[in-house]
Amino acid sequence: MHRTPDILTFVDSLQKSHRQNLGFLPKQALQEYIARKQFNIATINNETAGYFLWRNPSRPSPAHPNPSTTRSIIQACVMPDARRQRAATKTLRILAGNALRDGRTNLQLWSGENNEANEFWLASGFRVIARRLGTNRIHKIHLLWTMDLTQTRPEQVGTPAPPRNAIFIPPWLPPCKSRQQHLAQLPDP
Repeated sequence: MHRTPDILTFVDSLQKSHRQNLGFLPKQALQEYIARKQFNIATINNETAGYFLWRNPSRPSPAHPNPSTTRSIIQACVMPDARRQRAATKTLRILAGNALRDGRTNLQLWSGENNEANEFWLASGFRVIARRLGTNRIHKIHLLWTMDLTQTRPEQVGTPAPPRNAIFIPPWLPPCKSRQQHLAQLPDP
């Protein structure tokens, strides 16, 4: 765990050390999320252990045609030595409660298909509703996870956990699309 009052340094350092699972946000983007207070910090015994960055989308997505009801998780990471200690679950509950208070009824996020955090999203009550082909040269597949907060109260997030390796990709999901194909299907803002 990490003792530092500087949130930007902590988030930037943690995202860089887990780039293969998180992707990358430039420092300026991180500063903007922090300045807008669009983050939640995970703690264990009052020590910084991880973070969630989020935003309220301004344009429709395939999952939520009405962006005014959605809160998107942009990045989430917990330090390896703090995992499986419920810090992320507690932080996600806070994020979900705040989203509901702000009139947001859905949480959503994109995650790499083979990301180990997918077990966490599944155990927390998210479900996969779409997938797409990533844009980088590796072209890994991303899954769109969503949670309907009108069906799952914040205090229910994370319980009960399904069995490990139970990620189910529904057969009705359309084939992966390129980012250009995905964006072309979105309505104009």
